[in-house]
Amino acid sequence: MGSNFQKIGLVLGSGSAKGMAHIGVIQVLEENKIPISAVAGTSSGAFIGALWASGLSGDAMAHIACNMNWKLTTRMFLPTFPRSGLIDGRRIQKFLQTFIEEINIEELNIPFACVATELKTGQEVIFDRGSVLEAVRASISIPGIFVPLRYENQFLVDGGLVNPVPVSVARRWKIDAVVAVNVIPKAEEKARSLYFKKERKRRLRLQLRLPEFIQASLEKLEPAAVSEELLLEKMTNVLNRLKEYENPQPAKTPGLFTVMVQSLTIAENTIYQLRLLQEKPDVLLEPNLPDVQLLEFHKAEQIIKAGREAAERHLPEIEKLLG
Repeated sequence: MGSNFQKIGLVLGSGSAKGMAHIGVIQVLEENKIPISAVAGTSSGAFIGALWASGLSGDAMAHIACNMNWKLTTRMFLPTFPRSGLIDGRRIQKFLQTFIEEINIEELNIPFACVATELKTGQEVIFDRGSVLEAVRASISIPGIFVPLRYENQFLVDGGLVNPVPVSVARRWKIDAVVAVNVIPKAEEKARSLYFKKERKRRLRLQLRLPEFIQASLEKLEPAAVSEELLLEKMTNVLNRLKEYENPQPAKTPGLFTVMVQSLTIAENTIYQLRLLQEKPDVLLEPNLPDVQLLEFHKAEQIIKAGREAAERHLPEIEKLLG
């Protein structure tokens, strides 16, 4: 790769609550005066990217994310069971209008584009002009959860189905390098997180209780009454307790929501890995967020911190792009 790159494009991938890691990345870029000439996003990456392109700083977004009343926000996700999704489109629109002005993409501070998927054909739809609100609304519409956006005789859903980390979209601009942020977990990591979350908690409770169990058992023993048989019995009890948390119980059959989320994760991760073979960014950031679920927006501080850490780890590589 050559040096003296001048124009850098930023690509923000899909990821629901994990997408708040993009805020931490943006903070580090701003603090280190890394110039970004264009931003492309999918789903939550489209949302964060649109806010930033409209002039909201990383610190301002972090303040909003960490101080938001998530009880009110999660009302948007309460199901109304319309025909084509659990969550009615009017709620999404109202939520987005809290943050995004009714302006066109052409009016944003820097070039911006986001990706949606046409439901009938599976075609990628790129928004690089027109209403910012409609573009983001289309890009974040998780199929089966959000009602699709009807747009010019098309029904549009989450862009993660076709281009979860849209490096190809950023390459359409006359830029020299691409920095991409991927927060999509590998399918097996997501499965472990979903299916064994309760199991991990159960095992942790047993671990915390085990020292008390051993101490209580020993306190009951009278020194004169200790025999090899009694010690063997006590140690057997302790080992049995150890086995309880060393060997996880079989996972229960997942519920409908878990199946939907895991299916989408598998699809997005597979597509991302395939596209990465042909559409590699110059620098790839992958924040470490193993224990964050789809709608855990209340973990904003932890998620943003993970984004900062990923950006700081790769900062020398990013700075090198500038020559």
